[in-house]
Amino acid sequence: MTCDRAKRVWFRFPLTINLNRCPEVDFSEWLIQCVESENKETLSIMFSIINGIWMARNAKVHENKDISIQDLVEKSINSYNNAIW
Repeated sequence: MTCDRAKRVWFRFPLTINLNRCPEVDFSEWLIQCVESENKETLSIMFSIINGIWMARNAKVHENKDISIQDLVEKSINSYNNAIW
């Protein structure tokens, strides 16, 4: 995980995931490790964050639209809250 912008998003959430512990591990390996070790609630939050980061990335690449870190965090929280209902 080398994207500083994505790290800033992750650090806004009260998760106990340390993104700096294995910087050489690629995202898919890290995600598999998390799926194997985290509880369902943490995984639900994680997937909401991942989706938010992906959507913000697509907005930047395809529409040249910058989404602020705060907006990305709020959208991820809303996505999580909607998914649990």
